Amino acid sequence: MDRLAGILRQEIGADGRVLDAGSGSGFISNELCRRGIDAFAVDRCDYENRAREFGYPIIAVYQRDALGDAVDHVSSQFAAVLLIWPPYEQPFAFDIAKAMQPGQLLIFEGEGADGCTGDDKFFEYVADGNCWTALKGLSDQLDAVHVTFATQSDHWMIWRKAR
Repeated sequence: MDRLAGILRQEIGADGRVLDAGSGSGFISNELCRRGIDAFAVDRCDYENRAREFGYPIIAVYQRDALGDAVDHVSSQFAAVLLIWPPYEQPFAFDIAKAMQPGQLLIFEGEGADGCTGDDKFFEYVADGNCWTALKGLSDQLDAVHVTFATQSDHWMIWRKAR
C-alpha cells in the first residue's frame, strides 16, 4: 500500500482523486485514505447486507462512498482509476476503461489476458498503443513488493489513457 500510495502521489499529485472501481469491501480505498490519498470507493454489492441475507459473518466494510455501478462514476474528477481483481465473466473492466478520459491513470491488479480477471475486450483495448500508454516501470515497482499466492499469477499493470 505504501508503494501504491507513493506512485499515486508521484503520478497524480497531492490533489488527485482516485476511483476504486468495484471496490469490494473498500479495504484498499481505506488503506489509501489512511496514507493521505483521496480515494472514492464504489461497488455494486452491499456486502454487509449480503452477508446477513446468507447468514455469513458480517463482512467488514472499510470505506464505501457509493453503492452502484462504478462505470457511472468514471469522470474527469478522478486522476486515476483502480481495478483490483475485476470479474472476467462480464465486460466490467472494458466498460470502465472505455469510460475513462485521456490523461487518467488506470491501475489494474489481477491476472493477465486469458486469466481469471478482466475480460478479453478489456485486454484487447488496453493493448492498443494508440489509446493507452503502458507504464511498465511503475508496474514493475508494484510487482517488486507484491505477494502472489501459489495458485495465482496476478500482477500489477499500469496504463495512462492517451485518447
